[in-house]
Amino acid sequence: MTSSIKILTIAGSVFVVGLATITLTKRIYSQVVAPVEFTVELRTDQYRHPTGELVRTERSLRGFRSDGSEVEKRNVPAPTGQEVEQRSITDIRAGKRTVVDGLTESTTTYILRSGETEARKRRDVSCLVEGQPRKQILGFDVIFVEKVLPGPPGERRKSESWRAPALNCFPLEDKLLIGPATGPLAVVNAQQVTRVEMGPPAPSYFDVPAGFAERSPSAVLQEFDRRYAGQSEPIPCANCRSMKEPDTAYQKQR
Repeated sequence: MTSSIKILTIAGSVFVVGLATITLTKRIYSQVVAPVEFTVELRTDQYRHPTGELVRTERSLRGFRSDGSEVEKRNVPAPTGQEVEQRSITDIRAGKRTVVDGLTESTTTYILRSGETEARKRRDVSCLVEGQPRKQILGFDVIFVEKVLPGPPGERRKSESWRAPALNCFPLEDKLLIGPATGPLAVVNAQQVTRVEMGPPAPSYFDVPAGFAERSPSAVLQEFDRRYAGQSEPIPCANCRSMKEPDTAYQKQR
């Protein structure tokens, strides 16, 4: 898609006992405790690097089921001015992930590997790190998590997030920062949860529309160009070699 349409002390023996308890708790939770069910609404702000001006704000929704299934959805404007829906549905029971694109009335379906399916059935407790800063957001206790991310030579990248243990360590605030190897970092993406609703997400979020055509990633882009010819700039590289990798991944997981 084009950029306009397409997309976290205790001393001595007490510390030892406490650390052992935390480790055991994490092991038990990761093995037998199912994910919590909830739905969140999010706001994502994107900033131009390195100037820092706000480029785009997007609203989206994510929902999580206790079996590890999840959905992400957003509404986007078509070149005609009509607003349509895009969703990414990970259905553990069906063993597949489906990308639903209302712009082209397409679905792109991937078969989930067994390892990914099993991992999603366990509650994430990776944010339960002792000694990290803590606070509250939207009434939930959150823990600060900082990660160094890979990037091109001469550039540093990291994420800063506040994650809620009660929500499978989902980040209620999350920032991506980029900067030169020896200089300051600047925020390029900031995501914030604006509302949390506990309980199972609406079943309709996981419905795949009838009548949508199954298409590969490159075929989705080609269909977009076909439908909106003259109403939007053609998508760069809909047919070029850069689409070989996503198309190959798609074919392998069919």
